[in-house]
Amino acid sequence: MIPKGLTPQVFIPASLQVSWYKSGMDFGDAMIAASSHGAARIATFDRDFSRIARKLRTAPPVQFAVK
Repeated sequence: MIPKGLTPQVFIPASLQVSWYKSGMDFGDAMIAASSHGAARIATFDRDFSRIARKLRTAPPVQFAVK
C-alpha cells in the first residue's frame, strides 16, 4: 500500500532506497541508485558502491568506471 501523499513514481524508488540501505548500502549510494530507476546503468568511481550494488543486484546495475 502506498502511503497517502506519495505517488508511485516517488514511492517505488524510496522503498528501494530504504531496502538497499538496510541491506548495507551507504545511504547516499542507495539514494543515487534508487533515483536512477529506469536508467540503463550507473557508472561510478566508488568501488564499494559498485561492489555492494552488484551483490544486491540493483536495477539499474552499477558499473565501476575504471578498468
